[in-house]
Amino acid sequence: LGLRGFLEGYSPCTLTSMRTPSIIPSILKLHSYIPPSGLGPTELWNQLDTWLSEAKDAQKKVNLPLINSLNLTSISLSIKSCKSSTLPLNPSIVFCHNDLLSGNIMQSSSSIQLIDFEYGSPNYAAFDIANHFNEYAGGTDTGVPDYKLLMSSAEMREWIEIYVREKGEGGGEVEEVMETVERFMEVNHYYWGLWAIVQARNEGVEEFPYDRYAYERFAQGAKERKKRLSASKKSWNRYAGYATLGVAAAAGIYVGWKFLGKKKK
Repeated sequence: LGLRGFLEGYSPCTLTSMRTPSIIPSILKLHSYIPPSGLGPTELWNQLDTWLSEAKDAQKKVNLPLINSLNLTSISLSIKSCKSSTLPLNPSIVFCHNDLLSGNIMQSSSSIQLIDFEYGSPNYAAFDIANHFNEYAGGTDTGVPDYKLLMSSAEMREWIEIYVREKGEGGGEVEEVMETVERFMEVNHYYWGLWAIVQARNEGVEEFPYDRYAYERFAQGAKERKKRLSASKKSWNRYAGYATLGVAAAAGIYVGWKFLGKKKK
């Protein structure tokens, strides 16, 4: 039972009960710890690079069709794309749990306790939230998350509104936090997908289907990537539309000015 055995009166959350906003104060308390300057931003990306290298090695050593079918070069490019599109948003760096799945959230009749900080580290607050949202799909028992259980955009916004409001100063704007969390949801799939490949190499897949879990996480990451790129394209088209209108308006003003100038003569 580990630590769970010492928390009398507590039991692990289920995929249903973990959705309660009552967990937000516990996350905010954790996120109130600000790491010393210089710690945090590179750790996530360095970990991804390390696991990516190990995953490539694993593909050469394991005879697992699901893992061998994965295009790690494409995944590497997706991670770089995520990094370049996320960093300009200047996400806040705090101490994060990084693994807020249902089994690591203990609840009693009156309080919530977070446990198992094995993956805890300075990281982006938005990554921690994104990880928590992705864990609504489960899959840590069967290897197959059910992504139909994820929150809708409206539900995510409502959760983030509470987080930002209760955080107060430094909480950021809801839309900014929402956008950053959505981008880190994609990163989070690559994070645990690569982890699962390394676990498959180190532990095998007899006790848990790490190969299936990796495959499912990457598949969902690809869907998130498609959504991100589509949103970027729409944003660019909107910008281009505004720019075109601006040019047209300027041209109209110029033509009108020339016409009036001629009339005066």
